[in-house]
Amino acid sequence: MAEWLCSGLQIRVRRFDSGWRLQVVSVFHGSHSCGPLLFVRSPFRYGLASRLNWNTPMDPQVLDAVARWPNVPAVHGWLSLDGRGRFRLHPQGDAGNHTAGESISNPQILGFMARNYAHDDAGRWYFQNGPQRVYVRVDGAPLILRGADEGDALVAHTGAAIARIDAWWLDDAGALYAATDIGPGMVEDRDLPAVLEALTLPDGSPALDRIAALKTGDHLAVSAFGSTTQLTALPRGDIPQAMGFVALPAGDSA
Repeated sequence: MAEWLCSGLQIRVRRFDSGWRLQVVSVFHGSHSCGPLLFVRSPFRYGLASRLNWNTPMDPQVLDAVARWPNVPAVHGWLSLDGRGRFRLHPQGDAGNHTAGESISNPQILGFMARNYAHDDAGRWYFQNGPQRVYVRVDGAPLILRGADEGDALVAHTGAAIARIDAWWLDDAGALYAATDIGPGMVEDRDLPAVLEALTLPDGSPALDRIAALKTGDHLAVSAFGSTTQLTALPRGDIPQAMGFVALPAGDSA
């Protein structure tokens, strides 16, 4: 069991369901959301997220909680996702101040978060904590991409496989991004050299030298991981708008 608690409050928890897998509640004090309180229960011992397959919808118990309590206010500032795909907890609700936060290391909790991670129509990504959305500050991109353990492919930090790449972007700091079939992603720095080496020109020749010569606004047709598409060089600050996500969801300070 893991708890995200609000300091100084006496909390009485009502279970949203009596199932074996999960119990999730959100805690409020008066009219203000205090922040998320997460309970996860499971009879299984989860391994590392990279060994699991998260190509599934949200947990049924979570969807049921949303249907039963549709008006629970969302919260901001409690979670962030760093450039290596690590969810981090901000117990003071200060993710909007760009604080580092605390690591979340429990595999069971990380698995639960990965399965229930999504976005709204505005491009704001969130963890669906039972009936409550917990919006996530995104430090790189909403998905962090890595080389798959087997085969010529990419996977997201959630463990979901990437089936298609529709576009690539390269920022002015050398970070590489991809618009994928499951959402906008950034290649993790440790996998970046291998992914860049995998990019070729449409004729099959290496693309690395041509990529290194790109200037802001330049485009280059590249092929990799079964897709041929365009790579565009952009300033880092333009990446969220170009890819359609919100790095700092509303409710957090600028």
